[in-house]
Amino acid sequence: MKRLYLPFILAIVILGGCRSANVGDQGGGFDRNAPLDYQWDLHSVDDRYDPAGVTAITEAIGRYDDLIEPLQEIVGHSTGLIYTRRPESPLSNFAADALRFYAQETLGREVHIGITNFGGIRSDLPSGAIRVYDIYSVFPFDNYLALVDIKGSNLRKIFTRMASRGSVEALSGVEIGIDSFKLVKCNIGGRPLDDSKTYTVATIDFLLNGGDSMKLREFSEKTEVTGHVMRDLYVQYLKGLTDKGIKLTPDIDNRITIVNCEK
Repeated sequence: MKRLYLPFILAIVILGGCRSANVGDQGGGFDRNAPLDYQWDLHSVDDRYDPAGVTAITEAIGRYDDLIEPLQEIVGHSTGLIYTRRPESPLSNFAADALRFYAQETLGREVHIGITNFGGIRSDLPSGAIRVYDIYSVFPFDNYLALVDIKGSNLRKIFTRMASRGSVEALSGVEIGIDSFKLVKCNIGGRPLDDSKTYTVATIDFLLNGGDSMKLREFSEKTEVTGHVMRDLYVQYLKGLTDKGIKLTPDIDNRITIVNCEK
C-alpha cells in the first residue's frame, strides 16, 4: 500500500473541490467584499457511500503520483526519534556533521568545522524508516552548502559571541564549553583553537550575510558558495550511511557544555 501524506492530499482536495459562481473578480482583481456563492453536495460517508463518486478526486490525486513516489523512498533508518533541541541534540549534531563530512568527501577538501542554524531545522526525524519526505520536512529551505576559510582568532570571536548569548548553533568538529556567558573551552578536532591557523568551515549561505546574526562572511578570508542544495545533501549523506549499514541513533556526544547561563 502506498504511503500517502494526508496534509498534501487534503490541500489537493480542498483546492480542487471548491467551486464558486462569484469570486469577486473585477477587472482581473479580487474584491474581498464581494459575496461568494459556493456550491456543494452532501454525501453519506459510510458503507452506503458510492466509491464511484470520488472519481474526480482520485484522478486529481493521481496526477501527483509521479511527484509523491520519489518522496517516499526510504533513504535511512534510525533506532529512535532523532529530535532537535538546544544546545545539542541528535538531529542538530547530524545536521552539522553531514555538512562537514559531505563537503570533505564530495569537494575533496579538509573541512575542520560544520556550522548550521537551529532555526533551519524545522522538525524531527522519525524512529525507524526515514524517507526523502522526512528530510524535506526537516530541512525545507533552499539553502546551499558554503565553504568559508576563517582565521582562528576570528573563530574565537564567533564562539565568544555565541557564549555571550549563552547559546550556540549546531556545530561539528568542535568542543565548546561556556560558563556564565563566557567561552571557557574551544577545541577544534580535539586540539585547542589556534588563533594563527586558518580553518575551513562548512556552513550554509544563509549564515554568510547575517542570517541568525552570524555574518560569517565578515570574518572570512575566502568564501565559496557551492551548487549543493542542503536537503539534497542530507539525502545523499544519509544514503551513504545506509550503504555502510549505519543507523542514526538518538544519542549525543556532549560536544557542547553550557552552565550558569540561565536568564
